[in-house]
Amino acid sequence: MIAIREIIALTALNFGFDARDIVADNRTTPVRIARHVAMYVARKTTPHSMEVIGKAFNRDHTTVIYAVEKIEAEIRADPKLKALVKAIARNVEFRERIEALGGIDVLPLARRIAADPVRRAMSASVMEVSALAGTMLDLWEIAQAAEEAIRLRERVIAITSDEVMTSALMEEEDATSARIAALETAILDEMAALRGETPEEEETTDGRCHS
Repeated sequence: MIAIREIIALTALNFGFDARDIVADNRTTPVRIARHVAMYVARKTTPHSMEVIGKAFNRDHTTVIYAVEKIEAEIRADPKLKALVKAIARNVEFRERIEALGGIDVLPLARRIAADPVRRAMSASVMEVSALAGTMLDLWEIAQAAEEAIRLRERVIAITSDEVMTSALMEEEDATSARIAALETAILDEMAALRGETPEEEETTDGRCHS
């Protein structure tokens, strides 16, 4: 079964955003629409509960209910949005079929293609190319998260080296450190998922509601 984070990444890619925009507290209209579409696709293509889906987006289940109802109404009136949602859902279902077949070990595949790109690349199947593309997107997200964590850690060093630690700086240090911890957890989770060590998702509600 495809992970919700992959649905978020696919949707973000189709809308031209970063996956982090989808789960962040970004309420601009284009990002909000993309977020609602991702929630809708997750609900329609996975057996996950509203609570689990909401948690993946840092929202609660009421936001997912609203998003599903909103997109259902909008795709009836907007053929372009309907086609886009359908394309994302098909992509999700295609990836699920790959997983159902036992998945593709992309590292040996990448090594074979790198060793003989002319012959191996031309003979790669659609599923193999899709698996490589999906892994590339995952690695790009990991790299972006790592880059942000490094920048934030540099900021923490700058804050703590300040001779005068005001209350505002202390609050910034706490918030920045919390963000670093969240990024590090996300990186470890992504790497575990790439190794096929995806943990079971717990059905909990965080009590927050965002649009």
